[in-house]
Amino acid sequence: MTRLITSVAVLALLSGCNRNTFYSAPSVDGLRFTAGTVILSDTLAVTAHAVNRSTKPVHLEFSQCKSLSDLSIELKHGDRLWSSRTWELQRAKAIADTTSRRNVPVCVPYVLSTSLNPGASFPYVLRVALQEVRGDSLGAGSYRVIARIDINGRHIKHIMAGEIYVPPPPNTR
Repeated sequence: MTRLITSVAVLALLSGCNRNTFYSAPSVDGLRFTAGTVILSDTLAVTAHAVNRSTKPVHLEFSQCKSLSDLSIELKHGDRLWSSRTWELQRAKAIADTTSRRNVPVCVPYVLSTSLNPGASFPYVLRVALQEVRGDSLGAGSYRVIARIDINGRHIKHIMAGEIYVPPPPNTR
């Protein structure tokens, strides 16, 4: 009988602890997003900016436990598509130690934060070797670049980052 009363008391205590304990990330209201793409030698470089257009500071939070980049892109042309998010996931799966187990990084569960003052911007940068893009699924040609930013627990999609020409691989003789 004592066990039953103890169990009920613990369940009641735990269920009471669940109320109003959900975390709500800071708003992204007032932020505007821009992006641009360039090819630097053999590297595709995309830079996106979160610009504070409001009259108040906007708080940005960054998790140290995230394994994927906050900026991801898609290259599109007709039915051809290359996704940096898919590439990152495949690359993470391929990283293995000598016992063929995935390496799991140690993560200290804390959040870094910063305030973005009115008029200020925060850059997000993604660099990928063209060899990775060509070798994955795309050939030479013109592609539309669409960026996505993960910010404060939200996914800002469809940020136009321009059009680029992916050149053919250099001749290897």
